[in-house]
Amino acid sequence: MAKEYATQLREWRAQNPLRLWRKEKGLSRNDAATALNCAANTLWNWENGSITPNEENMTKLAAMMDVPTLRQTWAAWLAQKPQL
Repeated sequence: MAKEYATQLREWRAQNPLRLWRKEKGLSRNDAATALNCAANTLWNWENGSITPNEENMTKLAAMMDVPTLRQTWAAWLAQKPQL
């Protein structure tokens, strides 16, 4: 069961809207963090679902990604997080 959960979690994290956008654009985590003026570690935490960007950062992300519905997309992604 733990292995199945780990696989589901890894697959869920891979679908993070920010991570998908960053990979589509060919940006490294450091490049994206620099563009957002945040630490690469912060970006990593956003991408793996450990933390959710605050309002200010969500606005920056939405503008940078050109996704006006990012808040809704992010909420939908969070809602799909696998449970033990």
